Amino acid sequence: MASFYARDAMWGLSAAIMSFVSQPNTTHLDHHHLSTAETILSHPVSHNIEWRDVLSLLEAIGEVNEEHNGKFKVTVGGETEMLDRPRGKDVGEQMVVDLRRMLGPPVSPPRDCASAET
Repeated sequence: MASFYARDAMWGLSAAIMSFVSQPNTTHLDHHHLSTAETILSHPVSHNIEWRDVLSLLEAIGEVNEEHNGKFKVTVGGETEMLDRPRGKDVGEQMVVDLRRMLGPPVSPPRDCASAET
């Protein structure tokens, strides 16, 4: 088991980024996009993720439209989020949380209690 973690560390891959890369709309991403995705999905939250890098990644994997009110309507994998442009060049912690939800692996719905009893 230790060699598995050592190999991932050697390649700079985490379980989260491996899950992200396995999604169908990510096969065409370049190293810069993958680096941005890994920074977003890594723990603890990085405080120096630039908005332009995030926007480039989102445009590569989904649909991004700037609304008339200045917000960005982002659709990735059937999920749509409205994101505000940050005041500075870096995104905030709450946006990182929102991005993780969009980029992370799909979450299975909880099993129904009634079906679990049978």
